[in-house]
Amino acid sequence: MVYPDLAMVVIDDRWVASEGTLDGKPMLVRARQNLRSLAGHPQLPHRLRIVWEYELDSDSGMPSSDELGRMRTCEDLLVGAFEQDNHAILTHVLTCDGLRQWVFFSSDLQESAERIKNVLPHDEPYPIELTAEPDPNWSEYLDTLRTLEP
Repeated sequence: MVYPDLAMVVIDDRWVASEGTLDGKPMLVRARQNLRSLAGHPQLPHRLRIVWEYELDSDSGMPSSDELGRMRTCEDLLVGAFEQDNHAILTHVLTCDGLRQWVFFSSDLQESAERIKNVLPHDEPYPIELTAEPDPNWSEYLDTLRTLEP
């Protein structure tokens, strides 16, 4: 397969979303639906998961509106830092059972960590944890898309 030059790629920002339950708890899944042409791109072999643990809102089982606002700001900062040069691409977001998970595919994990350090404000801490695994075929992203398709 021939992959496009990442420097020339314009990310299609259309999303598909689904609500459901997992073990009786509400779950939200969002995924960019048109990244299949990038799946398995040899320059983006690392799956980077950024996890924010939140307090469950007693009524909805989801984050409070204040926390959702902070999460949106965090996501915007991360996407801005990563996608300006397609260093890393946000593929999907999962929210369930006290965790918001942003899943990116990255070209360089050390550079990703440095960009996170540089972009997130130090005076307003964001309670995030990072994990990374090789996923050169983007299996998790493709599996997530399959679960969202009718």
